[in-house]
Amino acid sequence: MLALRLKMPQNPLVKAETIHDIIGMYGAVNFIDVLSDFIARVLNDLLPGCVTWYRGENIYISFSQVPVYHSMKFTKGTNPEETEIVDSIYAQPEQRDSCRRFIPS
Repeated sequence: MLALRLKMPQNPLVKAETIHDIIGMYGAVNFIDVLSDFIARVLNDLLPGCVTWYRGENIYISFSQVPVYHSMKFTKGTNPEETEIVDSIYAQPEQRDSCRRFIPS
């Protein structure tokens, strides 16, 4: 079985979105917790999950903005030129319709 590969755009759609806006506009209420766990797992890749979760709770996020990519594709195949797209993700912030009602993200 071939492993899935993540394919992302070369440049982010938003170069610097505040974490406050990511939580509010995109509905990612657990963003800081998940980001902390991800950083702990990258820094300690040999530790089991429960230990990296504990370490993630103790990571201080010292920045307030991150780049935002609105699309990702998951592909499978050994040759990068001939890959099959298996799944894709598209994210967008909340918007308002013509009657000024919120459309959630």
